[in-house]
Amino acid sequence: MSPLEGNRLLDRLEQGETVQALAKSIVTDGKAGLFVVTTTRVFSIWATMRSAKIVRPIMLDVLTSVEVLQPTPSHGSGDAVLIVRGPTVEERFTCFAGWQSAAAVLERLVMARIAAPPLPAGSAGTTAAELERIADLWRSGVLTDIEFTAAKAKVLGLD
Repeated sequence: MSPLEGNRLLDRLEQGETVQALAKSIVTDGKAGLFVVTTTRVFSIWATMRSAKIVRPIMLDVLTSVEVLQPTPSHGSGDAVLIVRGPTVEERFTCFAGWQSAAAVLERLVMARIAAPPLPAGSAGTTAAELERIADLWRSGVLTDIEFTAAKAKVLGLD
């Protein structure tokens, strides 16, 4: 990632949102850019000297699956297509360098959300139960240390 791409990406993050994975991608009209996985969404971004444009942003909480169409010998370029799906969304992102790690991180985030749906609002012991739930996810390796810390802060209202 060039310094320009990095600066433009950081300018476009929401408060509290952190980047989890990046891959080089074809964004639009053959323009190279980045495929970005954050703590809350997935998107492509391309930057110019003056601005950056986020393309096809999708919130992670609406996703239910991630599929990777890996390159075939006949394709030969090393590109892969990452397909993200939810009840009302299906989007394809063409990625090249770094797609394997980005796909793995994205799949882990989506599966963690599916495995641990949020507790109903107003339920007794919600804070304690939610802390125990995220601790279980951390102990089982579903959440990283960083994700665990962020989730605890959110539950405790410290984010």
